[in-house]
Amino acid sequence: FHALGPIYYRESHGALLVYDITDNNSFIKVKNWVKELRRMLGKEVSLAIVGNKSDLERSRAVNKAEVDKYVQQVGAKHYATSAKLNKGLDELFLDLAIRMV
Repeated sequence: FHALGPIYYRESHGALLVYDITDNNSFIKVKNWVKELRRMLGKEVSLAIVGNKSDLERSRAVNKAEVDKYVQQVGAKHYATSAKLNKGLDELFLDLAIRMV
């Protein structure tokens, strides 16, 4: 799938990069995607980095401080969501849409 990425994100104005807060490896993958998107699309693309499964906060494996620092470094915005509980999703999509205009 990764090799096909440029076909899907070419000329994109925004990207949603989701990681599982209970899986640090998923956050590492998000960092790789950010590098790829910045290399291919530049700094103009709006990035939304999404920590999903906020309903499993007790099982968190991804350090919040690390995420906050990283998001600031790459000029992205961070969102906490729970797809299971339908929390934070409307705000995420509305805010990203506004930033892409």
